[in-house]
Amino acid sequence: MGACVARMNGLDTVPQEHRRLSSVPMDHEYLAKKRVSSRRYYYAHLEENRKRAREKMRRLYAMTPEQRQAARIAKRDARLRKDTEILKFIDAHRSIIYGTLLGDSTIGVQEYGPVGRMVCLHAEDQKDYLFHKHSVFAPVATSAPRSRQSSNPNGQLEWRFTTKTSNEWYRLWQIFHQGSKKKTVTADILDALDDQGLAFWIMDDGCYSYMRSKSRPDYMQYRFHLCTEAFSQAENELIRSWFLERYGVHFAVERQKRRLKSGVIATYHRLRLGMIEYERQIVPRIQPFVIPSMVRKITRVPPLQVSTQ
Repeated sequence: MGACVARMNGLDTVPQEHRRLSSVPMDHEYLAKKRVSSRRYYYAHLEENRKRAREKMRRLYAMTPEQRQAARIAKRDARLRKDTEILKFIDAHRSIIYGTLLGDSTIGVQEYGPVGRMVCLHAEDQKDYLFHKHSVFAPVATSAPRSRQSSNPNGQLEWRFTTKTSNEWYRLWQIFHQGSKKKTVTADILDALDDQGLAFWIMDDGCYSYMRSKSRPDYMQYRFHLCTEAFSQAENELIRSWFLERYGVHFAVERQKRRLKSGVIATYHRLRLGMIEYERQIVPRIQPFVIPSMVRKITRVPPLQVSTQ
């Protein structure tokens, strides 16, 4: 459609990558749910939306046909400039983007077309980390991070920011979701990661656990975990193989069972690694990219004082 409009106006300058949108598959079931959520928001702000629509129509009818055509061309050019800007940003920061998308960040998809935006959200205790993310995404972010009350039962404070909407974010959504709502992991995604991208992934989803020795009550055996419960067992095996090939470490796929609110017992999988391998093989590679507030992701927590009485 964009190429047709450009040819009609004698401006066939639309980049080739913007002419593939009609061939991009869409998850209609997921978009239908998004559409219902959008309708609820619309009716909650009905009067405000009506006022905005009347003002838009008033400005439109006040224009001459030439002014309307010029406005359409200017709007199209602005959209293409924004898409080009975001595409350049994604190409320059692909590893970081992939690392944080494997972790806590998500891509929200608009219901009216192949358009999306990236959403970064963290709790109050990770506020510094979110602001660090914003410093990376500032060229394409809509505004500074904002706080809001969480919708979870605990009602804790959380911080978030979003990027500008673009077709390019939708393409990334297709790469990570493969047409479904759930995230997936592929070999191409993992191969795009470098040490900095892995650092963002670990700052998002890395954690420690420790186990007390029965024979030595004052001794703590530490382990590193990468919380990959959102992925299937096969995807965890793929990640384990990638770490073995790239970093030479031997992750184990750990199975966990949890009881859901419905009473159903669900099985999840995550990765576990011994501390010696983690500290020797991975920490030196990612340490330059870990911010001070996230040093706990690469440093052992001091052992608890255990009473032997």
